[in-house]
Amino acid sequence: MNNFIFLIFILQICVFIKLIINLLKRKDEYASDTTIPLREKLILSTSCIVCAIIVYTNNTTYYSIFVLTGMIISFFGDLAMAGVLSFSNRLIGGMTLFGLAHICYFVGFIFTIIFMGKFKIGISILNLFILIIFICICNKFIRNKFNGDIDTFNIGVVYSTLILNMAINALWLAFASQGKFIITFIGASLFIISDGIIAFMESQLFQIKHSGLVIWITYIAAQMCIIISPIIK
Repeated sequence: MNNFIFLIFILQICVFIKLIINLLKRKDEYASDTTIPLREKLILSTSCIVCAIIVYTNNTTYYSIFVLTGMIISFFGDLAMAGVLSFSNRLIGGMTLFGLAHICYFVGFIFTIIFMGKFKIGISILNLFILIIFICICNKFIRNKFNGDIDTFNIGVVYSTLILNMAINALWLAFASQGKFIITFIGASLFIISDGIIAFMESQLFQIKHSGLVIWITYIAAQMCIIISPIIK
């Protein structure tokens, strides 16, 4: 693994250790995302972009190009969720930007599968069928229980569908590459965990202990897994 990427890992670990120490000093065990300082968020988010640039320069493929693009968009998504970028609805603004990032990841995965010669139209149709079922389930069983703004719910369903689509294609990529890109699928799975926690917190279905820290640990781990997957031997 590139020495610079290793140093980025060390930097991220140090930041999380500092956050854990600071969190242990707090009395609020249900500390929300806003308890993580903006400086640490920027350091972690920027470190992912730097890592993606390093991977791209050493592994110039459609995968690394689209992942780098997605990381840059995710950076602005982080700014939106932190309230630095001005949106009338912080959550909708963040989901829109992160949704675009997930589209970039998906495109990178599909291009990689195509150039491997492993693209199957039947799998694409099955993927589409799963996404349609997911949307129907959301509208039939969750919509009536959602107490927030309906636009937020609709954007949330679209965003969740994009994440699911990205995860399905990450799994497809892992199988198509005979396990080479299994780290990509692990990253996609961590994204589902991270965004799932955000969804539960924002909808106030229940509180999660130290949610802010858990969200950022799983989020950065997800990003890093997707970034470094092509150079893992």
